[in-house]
Amino acid sequence: MMIILDDSISSNNISNPYHAPTCIDPRAERVRQLHFFRKPEIMIKSSANLQFTIARDSPIAVVFRRGPRAWTQLIKWDLRKDRFQQGQWLKGRVMAERSNLSPTGKYLIYFAGDWRRKRDVGPTWTAISRPPYFTALALWEGLGTWEGGGYFIDDRHIVLDAAWKDLEQGYHLPKEMQVSSQAQQGSQPSEWIYGNLRLNTQEQFCRMSMSHRSLPNDRAIIHGVDKTNFKDHYYFIRQDGEDIFLEGCTCLEADHNQRTLIAANGKLYALDAKTKFTSLSDLKPLADFNGNTPESVECPKIMQKW
Repeated sequence: MMIILDDSISSNNISNPYHAPTCIDPRAERVRQLHFFRKPEIMIKSSANLQFTIARDSPIAVVFRRGPRAWTQLIKWDLRKDRFQQGQWLKGRVMAERSNLSPTGKYLIYFAGDWRRKRDVGPTWTAISRPPYFTALALWEGLGTWEGGGYFIDDRHIVLDAAWKDLEQGYHLPKEMQVSSQAQQGSQPSEWIYGNLRLNTQEQFCRMSMSHRSLPNDRAIIHGVDKTNFKDHYYFIRQDGEDIFLEGCTCLEADHNQRTLIAANGKLYALDAKTKFTSLSDLKPLADFNGNTPESVECPKIMQKW
């Protein structure tokens, strides 16, 4: 399937790529710092790191494209038609595993950090935005890397991963928006099962903490984390009892139609529930984002409002 890019943000909403985008909220200098754009001195030629999160009740996902190292791009993914709307770049790192789409896909809560520059908001922060833009509707100062991010119970109820202070100056939440902490609500619900799984594959993968999700037609998706450093992640597809290692995979999940979604080597793939998986090389990518480079993208005014 050929990648189809949405042109709605490509012409009128891109300003000079080496200046701050004009969508910056003049009320708060800290927002200017979040989105200030500088030309990268070195462009590292390597595969982009792709991770994604899926809305619970809508066929919408967002992709976090990381690379060069200091940059993250936000991309909106229409799962029904596999169309992609490329959005803003942020100079910093977004922790996708601590970010979440609202059930309708309208809002994104994300946890980000930038330890290279001094910011009024601090080196880490949690924000709510409207994809595919990072421009914040709500902004909280971070408490280092241990606490940050959150998830949506619904579009009017958010759960934050900390006992937070007040919003940063210049930001507000709708009156009907309810805010809870994970201490009150617990961790985000998941369809993944942790533990109780043994791989039928190489010995080199034996020292891992495992989780898996069962899918139709004798398939399961598996995520392993190296227990010696808790940094190295490995992904597998179990098909008919065989565990197939996904070389270069950075994210693995299933959508509402039980398709297996794979991010590997800067590309996105989708495997139909009825199609048996043999190897990644047999799949045609939906999109290849390796060629993307940072540019300044304006956030439309309508996307800066609740």
